[in-house]
Amino acid sequence: MLEGIEDGTAAAMRLAGGAPLRGTLDVTDPSEWLTLDAGVREAAWYRSQFLPEWEHYVPLPADLTQLGESRLAHVLCHRDGRIRQEAVRWSARYPGLLPLVVIRCAGWAGPVRERARQLLREALVGLRYVCLSVLFGGMLKVWTHMK
Repeated sequence: MLEGIEDGTAAAMRLAGGAPLRGTLDVTDPSEWLTLDAGVREAAWYRSQFLPEWEHYVPLPADLTQLGESRLAHVLCHRDGRIRQEAVRWSARYPGLLPLVVIRCAGWAGPVRERARQLLREALVGLRYVCLSVLFGGMLKVWTHMK
């Protein structure tokens, strides 16, 4: 269970190293997705003179199409909106990443937000009830968090 920014940062490091998403966080808990999102960017928000620790050890590849689910989850939370926007584009391959797409739908960067909303509209068509309940729970959590 991820409980704070430090846990989110630790989860970000594990994902950057290729740890499986489902072993790193409880994918059914919207709070854990929000904690991960904050943890990936923790150093950029709170210690702006430093790069996040994971960027020193696991640089991003030039081609995001080569990333698996764990690394793509990580990149969906990147501090650079252009990178998040590109990651949203490739996240459709992994339906398990839709909770992060929901978070990107509420982001401040217009191009990222619009791409995420389009992907979410397309993805919602074929989802089962169980998946939808997790996504809507996440949407409510994001909305509450942003208030």
